Amino acid sequence: MNKLLVWLSVLLVVVFGGRAVVQYMSSSAHERAATTRVEAFLGGLSEGGDFQAAFNMFETGTPSGIEKMTQDQYNMEVIRLRSWLASHKIAQPIGSYEILGATLVAPPEGADEAAVVVACTIDGRRAGIVAIRNQPLEWAD
Repeated sequence: MNKLLVWLSVLLVVVFGGRAVVQYMSSSAHERAATTRVEAFLGGLSEGGDFQAAFNMFETGTPSGIEKMTQDQYNMEVIRLRSWLASHKIAQPIGSYEILGATLVAPPEGADEAAVVVACTIDGRRAGIVAIRNQPLEWAD
């Protein structure tokens, strides 16, 4: 009977421990991907940065974010990006930025992908940016 309890305990530890490790690795991967995306976005908006790369990171998080857009759609999305930045008084080019960390959060209603809030400073002001794969970046308010 004692051996059965020991084996059952070991089995439970392995199952739940393995589950925790998989969950940690998954959240860690999402956090790294979001951090990389936001860093590329902010780097593209910096002095000497690549605005097109920043736009792609803002829009979908992929380098091919605008391939299917018409010129008019692209122009409208650039205006939306600039308005989005202006809503938090972010001037272009960005003078400096720093990534402070990333946290996996519950995705908004209707989103199938993981949502990650990337904490950062932009020109000395603290901000949070929500990154969801294949969706435009949003401010975390």
